[in-house]
Amino acid sequence: MANYFIDRPVFAWVLAIIMMLAGGLAIMNLPVAQYPQIAPPTITSALPIQVPMRKR
Repeated sequence: MANYFIDRPVFAWVLAIIMMLAGGLAIMNLPVAQYPQIAPPTITSALPIQVPMRKR
């Protein structure tokens, strides 16, 4: 099979270009609305603060 494309490089290029165009059209036609909305991850932290007592 590889020899067929090695012997016919123009056919191999044309086939590769057709496959790239078909892939580009397929990407443009993907239904994006089917995927859920994903919120970016958030990090929250809480640190207890100890305030020293004031001396009188």
